[in-house]
Amino acid sequence: MSKQGSLGHQIEAVFKKVFKPGRSRHQDKAMKRAGQFITGVGDMKTKLADGYRFARFIQQRWSDVRQPEQITPAMALAYHDYLVAHERSGGYIGRIHATLRELDHALRYLRRIPADRPALLPYADEGGPSGYHSEARALFSTNDDVDRLLPILEQRDPACARVLRLAYAAGLRVTEAVYLRAQDIDLGQRTIALKGNVNRTKGGRPRQVEFTEQYSPFMAELQRIGKAQPAGHIFHSRRSLAERTRALLRQVRRELDMPPFTPHAFRKGYAVATYLDSRDAGQTDPEALLHVSHQLGHNRTEVTQHNYVPPWVRDDKKGDE
Repeated sequence: MSKQGSLGHQIEAVFKKVFKPGRSRHQDKAMKRAGQFITGVGDMKTKLADGYRFARFIQQRWSDVRQPEQITPAMALAYHDYLVAHERSGGYIGRIHATLRELDHALRYLRRIPADRPALLPYADEGGPSGYHSEARALFSTNDDVDRLLPILEQRDPACARVLRLAYAAGLRVTEAVYLRAQDIDLGQRTIALKGNVNRTKGGRPRQVEFTEQYSPFMAELQRIGKAQPAGHIFHSRRSLAERTRALLRQVRRELDMPPFTPHAFRKGYAVATYLDSRDAGQTDPEALLHVSHQLGHNRTEVTQHNYVPPWVRDDKKGDE
C-alpha cells in the first residue's frame, strides 16, 4: 500500500480536491469548465462509493497499481465488461461511466496526468463502450410496462406511483419529480417549468418540458394536490421519497419477473415516445434528437442518441423514410 493510503482512499482524496459544494454547474458549463468540479453533496457521496468499488476491483486484479495515475483505459474497460457480465442495469453502468470520467477530469485538472493522455473511458462515438448491454432487453419503459406496473404501485404507495408516472409523462428525473410544485405546471401550455435548484435539476440548470394531452388530467390532479399546500409542493417526505420509489419498483419488478431496470427507464420511455412523435411530425432524425435532448436537459445530442433512444428505434424510423 502507498504511504498516501489505499487506492480507494487516494481516489477519494482526488474527488475531494475538486468538490465545490454549491457551485453552479450551469455556470461552469457556460464558462467551459464543465467536468472540473463536483458540486452536489449527493453526487459526491455517490462518486466516493463508486470510486471505492472501482478501486477494490483494480486491486484484486492489478495489485501493483497503487495510485490513480496508474489506472489505464484497459482497466476501466475491464470494469465495464465485469459489470455487464454481472447483469448490472444500464443506468448503474452509466453512473459508473460518469464516475470514471469525473476521475479522469479531476486528475487532469490537478495536473496529475498529462493533458494529452488518452481518455480513461472514451464516449461511445470515440470508440468507448455504450452504457448498456448489447443483447436485447428492457432498456426503456413502454406503455405495456407502465400498464403492468403502475396499478400495483398505486395500491402499495400512491406517491411512488405518481413519481414514476411523472418520469414517464414528462421525462423528469426522480428527484426532479419529487420536488415538483403546483406552480411549475402550466396546464394551458402543457409544459412544466423546472427552475434549477428549486426543483433539484441536474447541475441546477433550468429547463421547460412538454407533456401530451393524454397526461393533462394527471397533471391537473397533481396541481390540485400541490395548491392545497402552503409552498405548492406536491409530495411529502421528499428526502426519502426518491429512494422509497426505487426500492418499491425493484421489489415489484422482481415479483413480476421483469428484467432489471430503475426509475430512469421511465424517463427513457418518455425520450423514445417524444422522439417518435417528433419524427411523425416531420422532423428529421437530427432534429428529433435535438428536441429530445432539450426536453431531457442534455447539452449534447450524443448523450440522448447513445443512452436514451436505442439504435433500433431510430433505424425503424429511417426505414419509413
